Amino acid sequence: MKTEGMEPNYEYKPYDWANYEPIFVDEDKDSFYRETDGSWVKNSFPFNFLMSHPDFEVRPIRNETDHYTQSEIECVDYLWDNMPFESFVGGLEWNIKKYLHRWRYKENPVKDLRKARDYLNVLIDVSEGKPPKFEEWK
Repeated sequence: MKTEGMEPNYEYKPYDWANYEPIFVDEDKDSFYRETDGSWVKNSFPFNFLMSHPDFEVRPIRNETDHYTQSEIECVDYLWDNMPFESFVGGLEWNIKKYLHRWRYKENPVKDLRKARDYLNVLIDVSEGKPPKFEEWK
């Protein structure tokens, strides 16, 4: 199998590890891990074993912005155009509270604080009669 140019698409960790390790899973559900020299080595555990074993946590690696580019219209613009004002504002408030509630427990807490700030800025803008803009996210 050609391993050149492989990019990790999953990450896993045994429950007693502190950090996730990236792995590559191919179409045959074989998994590969990266050696310290950068080469990929086929894992002795099949991917299905890793997924089903209670001592491993496995999750896909996603480009965090992929879900923002799936449509020609921004989700926030769609919501703004298709929701009553109070419902839209309630969604903003809900997200502000969500990010303020969980930031302490995140691997990158400042990221959640910035998201809370962004939602708050939008809430301020729409409360002043301006259209919503998520400047930080673009």
